[in-house]
Amino acid sequence: EKYIFKTIFGTKTDKIYFYENGIYENKGKDKIKIDVEYLLSNKSTTHIVNEVVEKIKRRTAIDKETFEDFTKNNVDLIPLKNGVYSIKRKKLLEHSEENLFTFQIPIEYNEKFKCPNCNKFFVKKKVILYYECLKCKINSEKNPDSFSRSIEIDLYDLMGLDIILVSPRHLFRTPYSLHEKTSLVSVVLNKNEIQDFQPKDADYLKVKVRNFMPDVEEGEASELFLQALDWYEENKSPYSETEQRSFDYKPIKFENLSEKMFPPSIKKILRGLSDGKKRALFILLNLFRSVGMDRDELEKRIYEWDKKNRVPLKKGYIQSQISWSYRNKIVPPPNFDKEYYSGIGIIPTDEEMRYKNPINYILRKNSQFNKATRNFKKKI
Repeated sequence: EKYIFKTIFGTKTDKIYFYENGIYENKGKDKIKIDVEYLLSNKSTTHIVNEVVEKIKRRTAIDKETFEDFTKNNVDLIPLKNGVYSIKRKKLLEHSEENLFTFQIPIEYNEKFKCPNCNKFFVKKKVILYYECLKCKINSEKNPDSFSRSIEIDLYDLMGLDIILVSPRHLFRTPYSLHEKTSLVSVVLNKNEIQDFQPKDADYLKVKVRNFMPDVEEGEASELFLQALDWYEENKSPYSETEQRSFDYKPIKFENLSEKMFPPSIKKILRGLSDGKKRALFILLNLFRSVGMDRDELEKRIYEWDKKNRVPLKKGYIQSQISWSYRNKIVPPPNFDKEYYSGIGIIPTDEEMRYKNPINYILRKNSQFNKATRNFKKKI
């Protein structure tokens, strides 16, 4: 059976949408896990499942704006249960994977509907688009006070929580629940028992229940929650989402660019690292793209750098980061005063701090190099 997925890479979590019955739903990861476990049965492992998920994500990636703006850019299309109604063409179209709808109006279109009084065909006068929660049965037309006119902060996303972990379908994650296939128990262990644990110890006939709940006080997490909100307010971008989208950084193409012109901090990174390789990859990708480096040359340099690392990154991870970078706009590398550098043991020099950003440093050194070259040619 052929499945259709669309993946949107995010800064914290990635969303895998699964196409079914005319709409894309954010349940692709669950679908993949269930099918892999079903097909492999007892041979299925967390590692294998994650490998399959990552591979599908890389092959089905789609630009976030293209996916999310589909409905806004196609206001004449209305997704219904039995097809997609086109207002312009005045006809019902078949469902298609090309239509990137994430919602569906739960009614079926029937052009033969007639007036019960005069038996004339109904004429479509106006179609009003509104949002509805299919679970709570509230919609933006009848319950406008329940809907915000702006995008609110998603607390799950803000705190990096995966709501899949608390899904009712994942009760096997809770202590003393039974695995749906093996009937083994999710037993509670202390750290001294982990090394000697055997699957037979999870037999539901042998397991002894112990108290596993920590001693807590009501409201003790409220301070952490408030700190998270404060951190968000302090670290959010000073620009609005519209201003951020309107900012386009144009890469600067350097002639005769060599590593000698790179800042000392970048040179240290290029010599290889033992820790902080993922942050370093982020810095290098933004730097190489900002200086107008061709993609083939960029990939060559990135893989050559990775070989110098004490423990190289996985090739699949590097490729996914490169693909993600090229799906988004070019942005300069982080400034030297950001913790991207100090967090991986790279301490920028006073000269670097004076220039603030690696691009400024390279611009300055490149102009000095070109000036010296011109003077040398004049003397000859």
